[in-house]
Amino acid sequence: MNAEHLVNEVQAIMPSASQFEVLQMAYLVSVETEASERQDSGRLAQIVQEIRPRLRAASDQYSAVTHELSGVGRFDPCKFSPNQLWSLLRSIKAHSQLLQLYMGRIGQTSSAAR
Repeated sequence: MNAEHLVNEVQAIMPSASQFEVLQMAYLVSVETEASERQDSGRLAQIVQEIRPRLRAASDQYSAVTHELSGVGRFDPCKFSPNQLWSLLRSIKAHSQLLQLYMGRIGQTSSAAR
């Protein structure tokens, strides 16, 4: 399956999604799966449904932390409170999780931890 075909298949599975969301999902599907898994439309729909909540959770967490960090950035780093330091640590973790999702390692990490 080539990239164009994968994008068309994901578009069919997610008809109300924006073009960006479809491209994002097609990329994540290609990173997380073998080409043979994407051949079956039913299996592809299942893969998309498995990835969607993880992507939504990572994006929501990233947005919340970004909002939190915008307030932290206004303070002198030498005068950070413990809560501001925790915000920075959560930010690093959220960025890491989003990066792992895009690099195709989030499923490997969570299954290895089990």
